[in-house]
Amino acid sequence: GVDNFLAWFMMSKGFELFEATIGSLILLVEIIFGVILALIFFKEIPTMMTIAGGLLIFLSSAVVILKSKSK
Repeated sequence: GVDNFLAWFMMSKGFELFEATIGSLILLVEIIFGVILALIFFKEIPTMMTIAGGLLIFLSSAVVILKSKSK
């Protein structure tokens, strides 16, 4: 409904402000926040594979952002 439209609209506006590479990596970080929120609210313990995947996402985001800032 309305919330889905607003999320899509804000994402589209965000891609106007940032490069597509950085924007897409920011979208990947939402997976990490999902795991953190599941831990906080539902007491779900992430597996080692989930933690490893989150670290890979975080590190790849950091590398791309740092490389784009150095240009």
